[in-house]
Amino acid sequence: MIIPGLRDRSGSQQRNTLRIVNAVLQHYGAWVVFADFNFRTNLLWVSIKPRPGLTLEIPAAIKTLVPEALLLAAYWRR
Repeated sequence: MIIPGLRDRSGSQQRNTLRIVNAVLQHYGAWVVFADFNFRTNLLWVSIKPRPGLTLEIPAAIKTLVPEALLLAAYWRR
């Protein structure tokens, strides 16, 4: 996911947004393998264990609480 403009916000706004994202990821802790936020690119990278629907469920939960967050995802079909 990308959170446009996050790196340009105040430190307290950044921390608040990341606390919200962290709370969502903690909620899905059994499924989240890795998460990293790159401030230079405003990009949140999350790797998860496979579970049907989870690739949309987690971003939807984040977007509900951080409305400016946008999902960036590739969709491959075999």
